[in-house]
This record gives sequence, C-alpha cells and structure tokens, in this order.
Amino acid sequence: MTDYTSMVVLREEQLAARGIRRTNQARVAQGEWGRLVTGHPVHSDAEHLFWDVAALVLIGWMLDRRNPRALMRGLLAGAAAVNAWLWLGLPQLERHCGLSGVLNTLIVLLVAQLWRETRQPWVVILAVVLLVKPIAELHSGRALLTHTAWPSLPSAHLAGLLAGLCILPLRGPGPG
Repeated sequence: MTDYTSMVVLREEQLAARGIRRTNQARVAQGEWGRLVTGHPVHSDAEHLFWDVAALVLIGWMLDRRNPRALMRGLLAGAAAVNAWLWLGLPQLERHCGLSGVLNTLIVLLVAQLWRETRQPWVVILAVVLLVKPIAELHSGRALLTHTAWPSLPSAHLAGLLAGLCILPLRGPGPG
C-alpha cells in the first residue's frame, strides 16, 4: 500500500477505533445499529475506495446539478434498500462494505433525469446496460467492473437498482 492510499484507506481496526465499522449482521442483531450507516463508507481496499468515490463524485455531481432532491432521496433510499436486503435476504452475511449498491440507485435516477431532459436513444441504451449489468453479475457471482479484496455482492447492486426504480415516481421538483 502506498503512502497516499494508507492515508485514505484506514484498516478496519483503525476505523473501529473511530466508531466506523463494516456491516456485520450478527453485530447489528446485537444492537450495533450504527453499522447499517457506517458500513457504506467503509471499503475493503484502495481500489474499492477509488472506484466508489470516483463514481459518487461523478454521478452525484451530475444528479445534483439536475435535481438535488433526487440525489438526497437516492442516497437515503439506496442505503435503506441495501441494508434491508442484507438484513432480510442475506441474514448470515458476515461482512459487507462500500457504496456500490447505493451508487446503482443514483445511476437509475440520473439516467431517468437524462431521459426526461434529452429523449436521446443513447440514454435508452445506457438504461438497458444498467439493467443487464447486475443480472450478469448475479449470474457470474462477481462484479463486472472491479475486483476488490473482499468478494463482491452483486445482489446489493441489484437492491440499489430496484430502489432507484421504486423512487422514480417521487421525482419532485426539478427540470424535466
């Protein structure tokens, strides 16, 4: 690990000392509810952190420019959906971390906003790719775009995507 990444990616013990912990179902069941929030900013390695932060900055910036309320709704709905899936769908899961499930929520909202603004065919193609990607990940059992220290959880990506689809009707004020 380079000096730069060691400044950005703290080891799990260091994060725990600051009260930030990865999601762990058994610990949540014992009352450590904070893990449902702190599990999203924790990352398994520098590559995981880089890709999630890069995607959050880009998607977040693009969505915030178009509809700031959609960004906040997406962050909240995505985190809630991923947590619900982890809790109800994967109760034996020992560890989960990262933003990729939440990012899928934001991507759905951004693509919908782009469609409302442009009605361009490339947006439809992007939407199809975004729907196929988590299905392909579920089939292969791993993320298609990254390879991190911990095994990927494609079902969390799908949970985030479904959350985005569920909150689309709540688009509220904003252009388009």
